Amino acid sequence: MQTQENGSTNYQIKHLTKFDRTYAALIKKHYRKNAKAREEFEQIIADYKKELEINPCLDSVSDAEPFPANTAEPDFDFRKKRWRRLPGLQGAARLGRLLFIVCHSRKTVYLMWIYTHAEYQEPNSRPSDKELKAEINFLKEEIAQETDIEDS
Repeated sequence: MQTQENGSTNYQIKHLTKFDRTYAALIKKHYRKNAKAREEFEQIIADYKKELEINPCLDSVSDAEPFPANTAEPDFDFRKKRWRRLPGLQGAARLGRLLFIVCHSRKTVYLMWIYTHAEYQEPNSRPSDKELKAEINFLKEEIAQETDIEDS
């Protein structure tokens, strides 16, 4: 973890497997034939990760998102970043979305899912609660295992 000038510790960024899969699928679907737009997109993501390291729950950085039923934890925040325009894309696809979980006790941001608005429109503009619940529960198990290893 890096330390800011004021002495506070930055958040670390971790990718969940689902994030890596959805990121690769988004690149393949939308940027496979447009190297310049892909480079711009990758830079947007890299710059955003730097913002997340400092304060992932700042309202100018992301929006609070409701947890699927029975998945909320006191130490977790579920957040969504909305981009109004992803490079090289048109229509609903230009509206990018990133879902992530912030675990405050671990000072870690877990990138969960990246997609365009064209993939998930109404009613929730996000993956189903069933899919999200599976990912959140997987994350909880991972954190519990990491905690067990640290405690032993």
